[in-house]
Amino acid sequence: MTMKKLLVLVLLAANCTGYAQNAISVIHALLDEGKNAEAFEMIAKYGKKNKGKAFWHIETDNILRKQGRLEERPPLLSKALEVKKLDNRESVVLALAGAYSDLYQFRKADSVLALLPQNKTVQNRRSALRMANMLYGHPADVSFRELENTNTVYDNIWPFADNSGDMLLFTVAEGKSTPFAAASKIRERIYVAHKTDSAWGPANRLPADGDYNIGAACIGADGKYVFFTLCDSHKGCRIMYAPITSGNKIGEASELPGSGNFRWQSCPALSPASDELFFSAIDKRGKNKRDIYRLRIFDDGNGNLRFSEAERLPFPINTGADETAPFLNPYGNRLYFASDRIGGMGGMDIYYCERDSAGNWGKASNMGFPVNTWADESGFTVNADASCGYLSSQTAGGKYTPNKRIYAVRLPESHSIGNCFETKDSLFTLQEILFDINDSRLQAASLPLLDELARYLAAHPSYRIIINGHCDDSGNEERNAILSRHRAESVRNYLKSKGISEERMICKGFGSSRPAVSGDDEAARRQNRRIEVEIVR
Repeated sequence: MTMKKLLVLVLLAANCTGYAQNAISVIHALLDEGKNAEAFEMIAKYGKKNKGKAFWHIETDNILRKQGRLEERPPLLSKALEVKKLDNRESVVLALAGAYSDLYQFRKADSVLALLPQNKTVQNRRSALRMANMLYGHPADVSFRELENTNTVYDNIWPFADNSGDMLLFTVAEGKSTPFAAASKIRERIYVAHKTDSAWGPANRLPADGDYNIGAACIGADGKYVFFTLCDSHKGCRIMYAPITSGNKIGEASELPGSGNFRWQSCPALSPASDELFFSAIDKRGKNKRDIYRLRIFDDGNGNLRFSEAERLPFPINTGADETAPFLNPYGNRLYFASDRIGGMGGMDIYYCERDSAGNWGKASNMGFPVNTWADESGFTVNADASCGYLSSQTAGGKYTPNKRIYAVRLPESHSIGNCFETKDSLFTLQEILFDINDSRLQAASLPLLDELARYLAAHPSYRIIINGHCDDSGNEERNAILSRHRAESVRNYLKSKGISEERMICKGFGSSRPAVSGDDEAARRQNRRIEVEIVR
């Protein structure tokens, strides 16, 4: 497309409603094609005609931000504020404060906001700047490694590390190699990569055809089902699930029940035991904001799934800001998610909340700098022992890339599952060691936690453990006493297979004589079918 033709398009657009947006679309098309000089020549010419329009200066600022040209933004906006007849000066001042904030110059940003009337919005922003400055001044002990062999030339988003730690599912926005690609050019597809000899290999696209987007996939620890998001022009975005049959083939997909209650659904995440599903959604009855929901999953015994009604998670997980991309760690007690709430580093930040044994959620903690930056971070997931995370980012480690890349993130010890054993009391319940009714066989979802317990015991060879098995109140007590001991022995035998000496482990069975909670419904009985471990240090 020649420059002359582009100017003709702009002039034609000027005679139509929304002419400025049409001009911006042309500029975005040039930027997507890599024709930066032509695009900025058009920005300069059009900017002269619109120097009194705040929207034009802010749009130009947004273009520089998307290109990672942060140093150029404050001079641009400062010059705009020199225009005497600027129609919306406050919006440009707010943009200037944001430009300084993105450069981590929080005091300059605060001095800019001090010039505005101190209404609630401005006061909240200044408070957020103080929090961001604190996070920036106390960086987290993390390191980043790009999955160079795995990332594609497009946006790589929503990583999911499976239970084995050797497979990574993620979504590729095919056609989006720059931030300026038109939505009509983009199709989201699921890719899979495998790890061999501690290195991630190239990703392969899973078969998919049709005029729709598909992505944000996760697989249960038992490997029985895959959940994913499907978006089309008929029903919008909704969560689907499908069985994984022999040969790792995916069976016929079904829509998650209750999808009709939401305008939008995405980002499914299964609990380690595959008995809970977390996801992000926009309620039809509420504001146009994403919230995180949870529902319970039940197996009817014939391989079919049943689902409870979805519940919106409480504060401090949901706040009225956008919350999305949940992920429950392998221990089942920490939920990671993304939010653009006040008090972060800017845009979407990664947060986490702890869940206690009663199911109550603690405070939301920001992952801090440099996990969170001025750009959007989302799609955070961790491996089986939570020592390593995977993150989709444009700015990981301070390196800007035009398209989102997936990084491996070495996490502090405070996020490791082994740390949970160290900080708990001597006697504690392994919440994710689960058994079916009248069965002592370990479920596949139990193995990641037992693997971590084995590693913990191997690292502390002087420690011994007492394994206590418990049953619910169904069945007679004599049978329960035997069954509970068999459950404890199943745990011991698995740890023995991982190299832990049998002499370091004592097994006991208490039947149903020591229930964890009262009640005779399935929820109570599930909690009472448990394993407790006492560490003798």
